[in-house]
Amino acid sequence: MMWSPDLPRLAGHPLGITGLSYNYDAVVTSVDPRAAGSGIRPGDRLDLRRAGLAERTTYISIGTADAGVHLQLPMLRGGTSYTAQITTFPESAQQIDMIWLRVPTQIFVMLLGAVVVLRRPSPATWGLLLAIFAGCGTVNDAYLLGPHWWRVIAVNLYWLVSNNTVGSYGAIIFALYLLHPGPLPYWRRVAEAITYTFATATFIVSLWHANTLIFATHPNGALWIAYSVLLALPLFVAPLVLIATYFESGPNLRERLRWIIGGFVLSALCNAFDQAGSQGNLGLIRMSYVTHSLLVSATYLFIAVPVAYAVLKHHIIEVSVATSRATVYTALSVVIIGLFALVDLFFTRAVDQKSAGMIADIGLALILGFSFNSMHRYVDALVDRLLFRRRHLAEEHVRSITDAMAFARSETHVCSMLIEEPTRAFDLTAARMMAARADAPGEVQTLASYMESRRTAVRLTDGQWTLPRATFDDFVPAAAVPVLSHGAVESIVLYGLQ
Repeated sequence: MMWSPDLPRLAGHPLGITGLSYNYDAVVTSVDPRAAGSGIRPGDRLDLRRAGLAERTTYISIGTADAGVHLQLPMLRGGTSYTAQITTFPESAQQIDMIWLRVPTQIFVMLLGAVVVLRRPSPATWGLLLAIFAGCGTVNDAYLLGPHWWRVIAVNLYWLVSNNTVGSYGAIIFALYLLHPGPLPYWRRVAEAITYTFATATFIVSLWHANTLIFATHPNGALWIAYSVLLALPLFVAPLVLIATYFESGPNLRERLRWIIGGFVLSALCNAFDQAGSQGNLGLIRMSYVTHSLLVSATYLFIAVPVAYAVLKHHIIEVSVATSRATVYTALSVVIIGLFALVDLFFTRAVDQKSAGMIADIGLALILGFSFNSMHRYVDALVDRLLFRRRHLAEEHVRSITDAMAFARSETHVCSMLIEEPTRAFDLTAARMMAARADAPGEVQTLASYMESRRTAVRLTDGQWTLPRATFDDFVPAAAVPVLSHGAVESIVLYGLQ
């Protein structure tokens, strides 16, 4: 619910606002001219000791659910207490226009993140989706409605979910796993553990902060500052991790990483400026709702667009076969569970025969057991065609080339089919063939002996195998495939991934 758009506001029912802006210490930073008749001045403080839940939620949201609501705000001026009478007025049409801007932007960002995950599923893209999806809530009035018990629950949900409490740490997970589909190096594993620790701390601080706003007798400014810092921290840490990835990567990837790093830096700056603003955040900078809305939209656009371009256009994240198979098994599980659910529904509810339902379940299990392999092949092919179509077509092309290799007319023709065709089909960086002769470098001979014993290709991105770097000044080899002749490895074909 907290991720849904502001439907009442989009339907022409504006939020009732007080015209007051507060900082992290509940001190008024600005007063709209329409609220000047209340007698409240900048520098006055909301007295939470005398404030009821309605006044507290007004302080949290800078508004109420409706315009024309009469509020009695307990205030402090210096050491003097007074009660200000204020009537909320409808927010401006400009603010409603910003909601119309933010909602399509957030829907676009969420769909873009979902497409990236479906096309290039990996821990990195799942972290990206968490980072951009958790911050896409625009509900500002859901916790202003209903009885008191709902307001307490809704405020907690708002600060935990819609305010992107833990989701922003997905940006660090994305940065840590980018270009590292296999086991992470030691320092990245340590950084990942620290990330989870800080995410847990942020979760606890956000709960503490939300309930302080509801129940405390005085504002806890230090807690609000800590919450804002923990919220903005991952968007500054993620670019640092990406910069480390930049220096660890080859020249062919650095140019694409620059766009991602630049996007994350701009996103972090937008988020920090927004956190310092007066629109429900720290209140250190006086900020209009228009500026706040533009910063919120830019925060997630600067992350999503460069990453989606690099991932979908330039294939900066490799889709492993294991990921494809995981999708297949998930689809199979859904199909099987759905079949059992339908059988159970029909026999136990429609026919009202539990014993018949058990017999039907046993029969269905036997049928699925005998037909599981054929189901697996069908679902596997379907998933490859729908979600991994480009790779599926490339694999089919390479299989055709492999079959045609037996009819090659010359050695040059064989080399062309081994190097040029896979490079074109899979859109690889480059490929090169190295002879596994006695005068070849020791690393090449060791790799050739290993592949000769295992009869398998070797992934070079996991750090277990090293090759002479001076030989590959134009691309970084990521996979090695043996060329066998009479059971012996004659050559090795090295492929560089995008």
